[in-house]
Amino acid sequence: MYKALYRTWRPMSFDDVISQPHITETLQNQVRTGKTAHAYLFTGSRGTGKTTCARILAKAVNCPHAVNGNPCLQCDICKDADRGVLSDVVEIDAASNNSVEDIRDLREGTVYRPERCTYKIYIIDEVHMLSPSAWGALLKVMEEPPAYVKFILATTEMHKVPATILSRCQRFAFHRIRLEDIAARLRYIAEKEQIPLAEGADMQIARCADGGMRDAISLLDQCAAVSDGAITPEAVAASAGVAGRESLFRILEGVLQNHLSVALQEIDALYQCSKDMARLCEELTEQLRNMMLLRAGNVSETLLHCLPEELPRLRQMTNTVMMEQILRAISILQDCRERMQRNPGKRTELELALIRLTMPATVTVPVTNTQTAQQPISNLSTAASMQQQAVPVPQTAVPVASASSVPQDIRPVTQWADILEAYRNVNPAVSGSLAESDAYIRGNTLLIVAKNAFFLTLLKNHDNARSLGETVKQILGQEYKILAKCSAPAQAEQPPVQTLLQRAKDSNLETAVE
Repeated sequence: MYKALYRTWRPMSFDDVISQPHITETLQNQVRTGKTAHAYLFTGSRGTGKTTCARILAKAVNCPHAVNGNPCLQCDICKDADRGVLSDVVEIDAASNNSVEDIRDLREGTVYRPERCTYKIYIIDEVHMLSPSAWGALLKVMEEPPAYVKFILATTEMHKVPATILSRCQRFAFHRIRLEDIAARLRYIAEKEQIPLAEGADMQIARCADGGMRDAISLLDQCAAVSDGAITPEAVAASAGVAGRESLFRILEGVLQNHLSVALQEIDALYQCSKDMARLCEELTEQLRNMMLLRAGNVSETLLHCLPEELPRLRQMTNTVMMEQILRAISILQDCRERMQRNPGKRTELELALIRLTMPATVTVPVTNTQTAQQPISNLSTAASMQQQAVPVPQTAVPVASASSVPQDIRPVTQWADILEAYRNVNPAVSGSLAESDAYIRGNTLLIVAKNAFFLTLLKNHDNARSLGETVKQILGQEYKILAKCSAPAQAEQPPVQTLLQRAKDSNLETAVE
């Protein structure tokens, strides 16, 4: 019977695991010195080696002939563990065994000593799927387990694991596997399995795998089954349901050169071939990321996710556009990808995004009354003083090229929606009052123009102000001084952004959220 490649080439010892030396070396040292913990938590994205390392650790601590922290792979215990028939190593899939009764059965099993091994080991995969009552039952046995029992928990969503469980485990975070490491492993497997690989096919598979070794080997297996000769990058794209590299360039060139019909025709051709529109959006974003890094300059080419032969064409495309265009395109495509999760019309969403990319950029500037008080918030505790003079007003869209009333060094915060989304989890009340607000950056100052005057009242609380500043720093990566203003009645000549800056300059007052 044929055995899938990802099962055939699953690592059997720590030395076979790639791209996770910070984990494998630590576990080997613990096994070699006999200082293993009673509970571990392995976290990371799919296909990075969590379950594999759990199985290797279970073998290593029980192998009577372990070599340098690795299982010997020759004794009966190692062989039975590899075949999945070793009774002292129990694997539980929490996705289908997540009830409190399942965990109670596990707890009752810990009463009995191991039959053949030194330790009885429970490997619980996808542990975040346990029910609340099951977590309580698991905590009970993990608090003071018998000396002969060890737990290895694996999850892709560590934030769903209760803190009471986290505090009782040694945590190991598995990284996404580097593209170069995946490609090298694929070449090795292809050579051993006598699978011909054309140049560039290994990197194409690695990119499609998105940092997961299992996905990469499975895709190699799939490509080998349908290819008559050598596996080419085009064959990989067809098997994975992604766009070929030439299609990506044609779409981007069409958009960036305002040849919308070319881009839309390419989208239609890919759609007719049943290509995944969500995946296509991600691939376009990845190529734009490459252009962003090239435009930034002085960036190592190792950070780019592209084939070597694609680099000259990428450089040529990058030289024809400004950084602002690239950043705007990335932002629009990221918004498109998010909407795709809620909207079944993925093709329409992508076409809408491409049309937006070919339209002139606009900045929404609220119009205010210059006769009303427009003081910067020099002290967040006085924010409420502006509440009585501010009411929501219509907004005017001003093309960037003609927005002479806004200083050229002011730029919109393209991640403002992400900041508000993150802040919603921290402080729902304040984030709600920032609905339909805009934010701009000038130097080290963040300017907020909110339509809801209640926002200023909420900022009287220093904790609210501090948490907003911390969220901004978390998303944007640096601290900003914050100026805030409520939009006031219409009939203004100056936008509130300009007014805030002028008042701050005149009074030499700026608000810093510490």
